[in-house]
Order: sequence, then structure tokens, then C-alpha cells
Amino acid sequence: MRNEYSAKSGPLRPPSKGEAKRKCRDGRLRPSRGQSPRSTECGVESATQRDSAAVWLDGQAPVIPFTIPCMPRSTPPSALAGIHPLPRAFFTRNPRRVARQLLGKILIRDLPALRLTARIVEVEAYLGTEDPAAHSAAGRTLRNAVLFGPPGHAYIYFIYGNHYCLNVSCEPEGKAGGVLFRALEPLSGIEEMARSRGIELRGPQDWPKLTAGPGRLCQAFGITRVRDNDLDLTSPESGLWIGDDAFHPRRVAVTPRIGITKAAEMPLRYFIAGNRFVSATKRFPSPPLRA
Repeated sequence: MRNEYSAKSGPLRPPSKGEAKRKCRDGRLRPSRGQSPRSTECGVESATQRDSAAVWLDGQAPVIPFTIPCMPRSTPPSALAGIHPLPRAFFTRNPRRVARQLLGKILIRDLPALRLTARIVEVEAYLGTEDPAAHSAAGRTLRNAVLFGPPGHAYIYFIYGNHYCLNVSCEPEGKAGGVLFRALEPLSGIEEMARSRGIELRGPQDWPKLTAGPGRLCQAFGITRVRDNDLDLTSPESGLWIGDDAFHPRRVAVTPRIGITKAAEMPLRYFIAGNRFVSATKRFPSPPLRA
């Protein structure tokens, strides 16, 4: 049985007969008469989209990139006080689903007298031992042990000899899987992020320099392997954690992953369409909309 999760109500229930009649072709729920458009599971993927990686593994390249549109939700709260940590059940799932639903969530770094926050706008899914591009493809080692451990923990690695990358472990303990954070949209603590990055900001137009890219966001948040590897990202007590403020993106784009040579065509990169903090958009044509 598929382990589904809803931030509001926990495990998802089967649709009622009335809801089943209101299903769109791609599986989303149409609003009932007199009800404002609202998605109960924003960005639910169709079976074709959800299984696109499996199709690719059979030698049939999927049509990519594409977007997963969502029905409008109510206006997200502007205050940052109502951020709640994501439960471990959120991460005890396939990395594809975790990656898609991490978009719009908030990465938080609690410092002694300051809180850094930024919205997650771009991620990549890595599918464990069956994914040639994943660090866990060769099996469990001392370096990648976090990926085989409890879900919701930080996996940090050093790359190209000059920057760190932040990942979160997925799947039940003992089964590897992870999501790489590629870009964030800064919300608070921007001056501290600029100091950590060693750059001068002349205005909001420079903010993408802070967190657009996996290395940049780690530097802005002071993330290192020694300091943060294996931290529990579901617990505010860790000082580095992931929260939910009820914001949901309206459109999500899906493309192949960036900067890899193995399994490079698999559509496992997800980002909020139109967000200016996404790390790379010119590499792919504009994704077509899917109704």
C-alpha cells in the first residue's frame, strides 16, 4: 500500500463516491459547485508522470520537461510565526513524492540571536541503489550511511573541492533515497546570509546570489558536513530543520537533473515554475502546461 501523507490530516483517505466523480483526468479533484477552487493534495501527479522514471529504465524516454499545475489555494500567510516542523512520515516515502512536496516548504537555521529562513524552490530526487547517479548506488558506506538511516536526516557532502551540498534522507530506515536542495528563496536573515556568502547586496535584484544553487545556499546557511551531517531535519532542536507554513506553489516544473552524467535524462528535478531564485532555467525550453 502506498504511504501517502497530507500535511493537514496525516494519511490520505480513499476518495468518496462524490469525489471520484469530480476527478480530473490527471487525478486532481475538481471543486464542487459553490466551492472555491482548492487542491487537497496540491500537485498530485498522474500515474504516467509518477512512473516516468520507471518507464525510462525500460528504455523509453519520457516527454520532458513538463509542469504539474495546481488549483489555486487561499493566500498563504505572510507571517513566519506559523511554521510547523514536518513530521518524519513526510520523508518516509519515495524521493519523487518527497521532492515534489518539499517545494514551498521552509528551511530554517536557528542561530543564538537570529533565525534564517528561506523557501525551498528547487530540488532533485535520487532514488537510492537503483539510481546510477545516487551516492547510494554502490551500497552503504561510511560516507553515505545517513541515506540508509532514519528518514528526515541531513546528508551533507563536499563537492568539487569548494562547496557543500544539502540533502535529506527519504524512504524507511534501511532503504536508501534522498532529495538534493538546489535553490531557496530567502525570507529572513538576508543580511546574515550575505555576510556568510561574502557578497554585497545592492537590492532585491541581488538576492538570487545568496541561495540560487546548492553550494550558495549551503554557504548562506553556514551548512557544513562537520556541523550538520546527520542532523534531524524534523526537529527544531537540531537548529537546522524544515517547516511548513501552509504555502503551496501553483505550478511545478519537472526536468532532467543537472550536472550529472549517469541517468541524466531521468525527469527528477522539480522547481517552482516562474520563481526567479531557481538555479538554472535557460538549459531547458519553457515547460508546457498540463491541465
